[in-house]
Amino acid sequence: WYLVITSVLMVLQVMLEKHFGKGFEAKADSIHSNR
Repeated sequence: WYLVITSVLMVLQVMLEKHFGKGFEAKADSIHSNR
């Protein structure tokens, strides 16, 4: 089940990245840099 959920999340992330483009990437970048 875990693999299915992770794979779905990955697909959703790719779709979101295509939709929002750089804006989404910038948000992810800021989150990673905070850690």
